[in-house]
Amino acid sequence: MSIEGLRRSDPDTAVTGGEFRLDPQRSTLGFRARGANLFWVRGQFTTAEGRLTLRAGTLTAAGSVQTASVRTGGRLRDWHLRTRDYLSARRHPTIELVTKPTEIAGDVVEAKLTVCGNTVDVPLTLQSVAAAEREVHLTAEGSFDRSPLGMRPPLLGVGRTIHLELDVVAVRDGHV
Repeated sequence: MSIEGLRRSDPDTAVTGGEFRLDPQRSTLGFRARGANLFWVRGQFTTAEGRLTLRAGTLTAAGSVQTASVRTGGRLRDWHLRTRDYLSARRHPTIELVTKPTEIAGDVVEAKLTVCGNTVDVPLTLQSVAAAEREVHLTAEGSFDRSPLGMRPPLLGVGRTIHLELDVVAVRDGHV
């Protein structure tokens, strides 16, 4: 069976349990936030790794991105995001996201996001989950308040609310 946009509510989305690893070439780990509280800034992290486990209809995931791999399309803005004002890439080289075990049939995945050594809860809404014998494709999105993460206050900077946009392809261990 191949992935063909199956929704998580379809019985065909079930796969035999197993371990999957994130395919960074086919996955997009992005965000959007208000810049200067006036316009939307979109960005992605280009270097990522992660694992996904499926067991009896339950999903568990953990992943990380290299902080310095942030890209928004603005060289100066990317540099500023890497400084201690925001992501502090030298001191904290990775950003981590870990989910609680969640039934795939549910709509929300509870996750913890760690940035600069600080952790916030991020409820991720599953948009779709498609599965095949060798891979899983899921899309999810969620929002969080960045204030507890120790970043520069939102005054004339990035807005308080950050929106995550995840489009993840994970392949079964042992497959290309």
